[in-house]
Amino acid sequence: LGDRKRRCRFTNTSGTRKSSVWSLTGLVHCWYCRGRVHSLYREQGEARFGCYNRTKGMGCHQKSARLSVYEAQILTYMATFHIPEDYQQRILEDHGKLQAAYSDTEGQRRKLEVQLKRVKELYVWGDYIRSEYEARKDLILAQMEQLEPHGLEVQHLDKFAQFLGDVPAAWEAATQEQRNKLARTLFDQVWLKDKAVVAVKPRPELEPFFKLNYEEFTAENIEGGVSRNHEQSLMADVHN
Repeated sequence: LGDRKRRCRFTNTSGTRKSSVWSLTGLVHCWYCRGRVHSLYREQGEARFGCYNRTKGMGCHQKSARLSVYEAQILTYMATFHIPEDYQQRILEDHGKLQAAYSDTEGQRRKLEVQLKRVKELYVWGDYIRSEYEARKDLILAQMEQLEPHGLEVQHLDKFAQFLGDVPAAWEAATQEQRNKLARTLFDQVWLKDKAVVAVKPRPELEPFFKLNYEEFTAENIEGGVSRNHEQSLMADVHN
């Protein structure tokens, strides 16, 4: 009997199934509680996504939905993603303005370096405990990092533009794991509110194109008064 029990335990352990990777696995967040959204179970072979905090009884009232509900909205958004013909010029102009904003960084950097040195001295003298020193040092280093201008590799703009134009066809032909890799190439975060995708945070290298898409959307809807679908307006709001 003891041998049989040991064999059963071994069989059950070795038979543990690996978690499935769905298109939005690891990317989605709850609009209400800011918690993670994950697959709850399969419903007729399809994943149903819901808020993790709600499943733990933490008071969130986010409604769950089938994965295909969210996928359809993302696909619609990307299928009508608009990249204007003068995108390269406009992105370069925006980048030039950003670079100009860093013109006084040297003076700010020197001030932060003095602060960093002073914090270290206070720690050595015993005025700060280690946790206080580490916290203040990390804050100053983070401020210094923000002063660094982010380079723009102009030669990659055409490549990024082509990639964004190819997304709908690639998405349709891909498996769930392939869609997950594609989604991670596009987005850092996807935000869900019940059965709607309400916002996306693009990858930094693609953000200029999402910004242009939002500007085109705004001009068309606010200035021109032309109506476009509700999903696009909600998803575009994150780039304002």
